[in-house]
Amino acid sequence: MLDLKILMYRNADEIGKLQKIKADSDKEMLEVLQQVKNLSESNTALQQELKELKVAAQAVVDMVEIPEGGVEAPLSLVGKLWRVPQGVLQLSDPGQRDCL
Repeated sequence: MLDLKILMYRNADEIGKLQKIKADSDKEMLEVLQQVKNLSESNTALQQELKELKVAAQAVVDMVEIPEGGVEAPLSLVGKLWRVPQGVLQLSDPGQRDCL
């Protein structure tokens, strides 16, 4: 019985150290979980903003009539946006105004 008490006292420091390590790990885990939650909320907000920007970009594309000049396949949204400056320049050309 005495040996058991001696063994317990010898390991008391190690048990205390392990308990501190566990407490520190628990605290760190809570901080990491909070960071994950914040990142998830940020990601959700960014996804919503991206959707809104796509809708706005599509509205701009729909407002501008882009001459397709013999293009057979329909243009993607990005393709249409790339062509907007060319279409505006063509419309600002004095020879093109007469066609309007």
